[in-house]
Amino acid sequence: MKRFIAIILLLLILTGCTKPAVEAPAIPTQTISEELVYGEISGEQMVSLIGTDVLIIDVRTAEEYAEGHIEGAQNIPVDQFQTAFDELKLSKDTPMALYCRSGNRSSVVYRILMDEGFDKIYHAPGVSQYDYPLVK
Repeated sequence: MKRFIAIILLLLILTGCTKPAVEAPAIPTQTISEELVYGEISGEQMVSLIGTDVLIIDVRTAEEYAEGHIEGAQNIPVDQFQTAFDELKLSKDTPMALYCRSGNRSSVVYRILMDEGFDKIYHAPGVSQYDYPLVK
């Protein structure tokens, strides 16, 4: 668990949380249907996941989440992710969709989850990149 948190913090320091200095490496995709694939998805596709059985996870801070979040999204801040995620005891077959403000933090979490064997994960643009219908 300490290694997980250390990796997240190191990656956040290296990539920054506000805006990417360089474009993040592409996230691989896996086809699940002709309409939607696991991996990178568009903002429109993220909106289409609202109200489905996909667990939407907002990895921004609690303050950012309180300012407005995607309806039904669960807030698991990136710096608390390991502990909170372990408490959820999710199956590796649970479909999840991750987002943050710019895409950096959710990208870090995406890669860590993939390394842990979770492969049904969507990665959506951040709230600064798409005009999501946010709720408070």
